Amino acid sequence: MTPFEFIDRALSITEFNLDPVFDLAKQSETDWLEFKAAIQGQHVIEDSKYSEGDYIFNLVKALVGMANGAGGLVVLGVDDDGDVVGLEKSGFDGNKDLFARRVSEKVLLKDGWKTKSSGRWLWANTSDQLVFYPQWATYQGRDVLAFTVSPRKAAEGPIVLNKEAKTDADADGWVFIRPSGDRALLKRLSPAEAEDWWKKRDLNLFTTKFKTWIAELQATSPDVYASTVDSYTAELVHDTAELDSHFVSLEADVRTFQERRAKPVWGAKDGGSPAQDGKTQKTVSRMDAQEALSNTYPAFLVGQPGAGKSTSLLKLAREVGGEYTAPGSNWVLYVQLAGFTASGLHDLVCRAIAPLNWFDVLVSLNADKLTLILDGLNECPTVHYEQCAREISDLLKECPSSRIVISTRATHLPAFAPNIIELLPIGKSTQRLFASRYLRGDQRVLNEFWSALSKKTTSETISRSPILLKVALASWESNEELPDGLAELYESFFDAWLTRETSKDISAGATTIWSEDEAKDALALLAYSMRCDGIVVCSLTYAVAQLKSLLGERSNQFVERMAQGLLIERTKNNGNIRFSHETIQEFLVAVFLTNHTEHCLLQSTDQFDSRLWSMPIVFAFELFEQPPEYFVQAAWEIAPLLVCAAMRDEARLRLLPEPIGRHSAAQNDLWVRACIRCMRGENVDEVVKSIALRGRTPSPGRFLQKHPLPQELTSALEGLPFWYALSGFEQGRIRAERLQHHIIDRRNLWVELLPYVVIGQPNWFADLSAAQRLLVGEVKSEDRSKALTDASVSELCYMARNRIISEQEFRENWKRALNADNVAPVQLDILALLTVKSFKLSQLNGIQSAELKDIAVSYEVSPRLLAVLVRDRALRAEEVRRDPLQIKRLADVASPIRVKQLVKQRVLTRDDFDANQLRRLLERIQKPEDITFIMDAGLVASRQQIPERILHRAHGYGQSDLSETATDSKPAIVVEQKLSASDLVSKVYMSHEQLLLAEIREAVNNPENFLPESGYHRILAEHVEASASWSRPERNALLDLAETFFREHSSKKRSKTYRDLISAARKTFDG
Repeated sequence: MTPFEFIDRALSITEFNLDPVFDLAKQSETDWLEFKAAIQGQHVIEDSKYSEGDYIFNLVKALVGMANGAGGLVVLGVDDDGDVVGLEKSGFDGNKDLFARRVSEKVLLKDGWKTKSSGRWLWANTSDQLVFYPQWATYQGRDVLAFTVSPRKAAEGPIVLNKEAKTDADADGWVFIRPSGDRALLKRLSPAEAEDWWKKRDLNLFTTKFKTWIAELQATSPDVYASTVDSYTAELVHDTAELDSHFVSLEADVRTFQERRAKPVWGAKDGGSPAQDGKTQKTVSRMDAQEALSNTYPAFLVGQPGAGKSTSLLKLAREVGGEYTAPGSNWVLYVQLAGFTASGLHDLVCRAIAPLNWFDVLVSLNADKLTLILDGLNECPTVHYEQCAREISDLLKECPSSRIVISTRATHLPAFAPNIIELLPIGKSTQRLFASRYLRGDQRVLNEFWSALSKKTTSETISRSPILLKVALASWESNEELPDGLAELYESFFDAWLTRETSKDISAGATTIWSEDEAKDALALLAYSMRCDGIVVCSLTYAVAQLKSLLGERSNQFVERMAQGLLIERTKNNGNIRFSHETIQEFLVAVFLTNHTEHCLLQSTDQFDSRLWSMPIVFAFELFEQPPEYFVQAAWEIAPLLVCAAMRDEARLRLLPEPIGRHSAAQNDLWVRACIRCMRGENVDEVVKSIALRGRTPSPGRFLQKHPLPQELTSALEGLPFWYALSGFEQGRIRAERLQHHIIDRRNLWVELLPYVVIGQPNWFADLSAAQRLLVGEVKSEDRSKALTDASVSELCYMARNRIISEQEFRENWKRALNADNVAPVQLDILALLTVKSFKLSQLNGIQSAELKDIAVSYEVSPRLLAVLVRDRALRAEEVRRDPLQIKRLADVASPIRVKQLVKQRVLTRDDFDANQLRRLLERIQKPEDITFIMDAGLVASRQQIPERILHRAHGYGQSDLSETATDSKPAIVVEQKLSASDLVSKVYMSHEQLLLAEIREAVNNPENFLPESGYHRILAEHVEASASWSRPERNALLDLAETFFREHSSKKRSKTYRDLISAARKTFDG
């Protein structure tokens, strides 16, 4: 929000009463607010120094400076101290129209302003004359004149005023500006000086403050506030009453990240051992999830699909709401992020608590009187996800200590998460309690259920997940049997529900106007459409529109009926609908994919997020007896790791090509390829060495990383879909064992993946060494020394980079680790050591140093590692320069900081860069320091040689402030055919004639087919001849298309033939 937008909105709220606005500014001038007492002199001394032109020009300068800045408000009739002096001193006699017109005319003089103090001033460009509308306002009970000034557009450049001189050569052009600051300051720049300033002008510097002030101006009355909170809290407590009998509390790991401080971090136990030398501390503790939610804030609650996030948050809401007694006590606000729209977070929250506004919420948060629960960041519509994450980030910056809890799946956890509460899988005792409460304490049924579940290969997966355990219990109650796979389990649950709902209708005497198969297909269609559009919640209108192609006029009745059952529920306030759990929606998406195998429905649509398709892809592989080739290829392009986990046909899996070029960072491609090779039983040594040679390890920390691991890999390793897919069949379990062997192998960089794996596969803890337990935060302080003594080089390097251990602990242990295992690949260990800044090559012995030569000559070694080798004199610059291919590669790939280092070390020179290489180097500029590095290296003489677009990017102009998002980690999925959900769905339910007619409609409008020699005229005629058996509507449409096409584009020679063809077809059709 710009100052002008703020003023414009604020004055409309206050009805041009300036007192509330001036109160916000504390009656002081700012860079968006300026006071002018009068446009006439008031004292004899002033009159001797200044003319009326001086006073008018002072007002002009204020207006021009405001327009050249971010815009704002100039008020005439208020002195510098913020006190009203009125307009009488400016010549106001009570005639408002006449006075406003006279002021405007004096300001907008085409001939400029003649001043006594500084000569005559003119518009540099008369078309730049200000267009503004002075408006009457009141302040301290008196009339004043308010000028709302909009900011000058960036493309127009600043307004320039010329100071008149005797000759044009002596004329001075000046730009008046208002630089950002707490106090108003008018500054005069030359046009050249203003050019640099103009590029950096920030119109939205105070956006957050302005939004808060607007909310404050709209503050709700205390009585309305109290009654609204009272009724909202009472309704929330009432709606969550069933939790008292069914809720089972879970365990959670709490990870707090804070700046280092003297006192211990909240909740620290023996599990937390922060390093002594890092910028941040990470404390890990295990406790009851509800205890953690009540005491850790702000925080992100994360977990697998169906881990109990929403239920835990609703329980928290019920507990806080139950303790609410009266206005002034702590209250709770529960908001589902699935309903997020382009209107933003403030609008979403305020809709949940209308008529309160955002200021009411903000005041309660800052007063520590509100617990704000934002449930389901992963359920936010895909098209709005970045906006939602950015606004949550802004909220946490604005309220860094407030009671705010946000839930999301682990795959969607943003980098800015302050504290993390990670729900753990259900433990054995809790599993029994959960099942007992669901079955109302029936011990016989409970024992039979556990007996049946224990015989299934998926028993561990089901029993550790609240949603899966609930579905299994429901299926057992209905059928007294448990299917083998999760997809079959959901199918059993769904079919039982559908049969139950149909029976209800029959018992109630209602007429069922759709079959069970039809109902299943309709719900699958709705689920698929919603997933394609990236939404979890939809309006009734949307649902009806999506189902029209299948149910026609019955769609509205169907949606109304289904929203009354267990599977689909209505949301509060706006009456939208959603599936009762996202995993049910995911299962139905898979049903839709497998029911319509003749269509390629797995495509990259407009709002595509591969994370949303993980579980549907896994379910679909389980439901397919033999997945069609198009599905395998499409899934491989979207999520190759999931395909590798779920594909049962080993021979087909080996034929799929390794994905290359999915990521802009080469090492991320290599990580994905390494895991695929591992699961396919292929040799991974070459790929692992390539990763090590690049030296771009993800550090520091798991969430704020300089070189993050590919998102598709971390999401897979942390997520349920990947590990479930591997556990569902024998060959999959073999693939999982291969991964386990490599990741727990202590001699190479696979250890980088371990912190992600233990989230998705916590049963691996049993096989971890003491050092690996320390690495993932599971070692008590008394066992720390033993763990370090046992650590390998790779493990020590990881822990040093991620500040799990101190520099001293690293120095005390790395030599022992390097010499401990003669079998270990020494070169990989040395490459791991090179990623630790405190390590020096001079510390290696002769045999170990000999390995450096092989590293140095590799064409895969990173410029950073090469610079380290030269710096530590393991390699001479002239040795590198003897290899022209190596020099060319370095010029091709080195970053600005590496170029500076290599030029300083005389490995590279300016002559090594041709024009294309220099251009590509400039494109790698990401921040202001990069510009300095390139200039220090002598590759450009001045900033003028760097394109303006790159300079703007480096300084962050026009960039999103969500800088933590690592785009480099996301795969670049390219699918040639991109269709909307409605386009994809329409093809499913079109007849052969309708599909062909759609193709013909597109072809007759293609200019390439207009000319007779194109050959399409003959093809269209053949379609007409072959349409005799078509249904009437489709054939009639075809004849209309063909008739129009032939009339407009056929040759004179053939036009009669085509007319006769159409005429004969119509006669046959009519007959």
